[in-house]
Amino acid sequence: MSYEKIGTNSSITACFLQFRYKQEEKIEYYRARFPRAKWAFFENEFYSDDVEKLNNGQKSEHYKTVHTVPKYTIFKNKRKIGIALPRTNEVNEVNFLFIPNTYGSKWQNTNDKKYAVLRNYYIYDINDEYIINDGARLLFYQ
Repeated sequence: MSYEKIGTNSSITACFLQFRYKQEEKIEYYRARFPRAKWAFFENEFYSDDVEKLNNGQKSEHYKTVHTVPKYTIFKNKRKIGIALPRTNEVNEVNFLFIPNTYGSKWQNTNDKKYAVLRNYYIYDINDEYIINDGARLLFYQ
């Protein structure tokens, strides 16, 4: 498996994300291609509504806080394997997406490594609304 090291810190590029559009179904998504797997990132169409509800003090049907509302849902072979959560680095005010490890998590109800995110990933190539830029790097740290 070939990974690209970035700088002197221990971040490693796992793959690059490509914007895809299927005209027949009118579906937009981002594809991550690993050596043996492909992930599809679909934007959460209810993200803005859920964040607005929680910021106004209303209860959301699915989320307790703004920090738990995912911007993207990640699928592999038509099965949900994870989520991408928007975050902001408090030190230098940099926006990024955080993809948490889901192996053995309660919400996934499986210990199958084939359908789990096995490490924490990060995406820094995004705009101010947490939209992924085409060709963004999916990083992990060692």
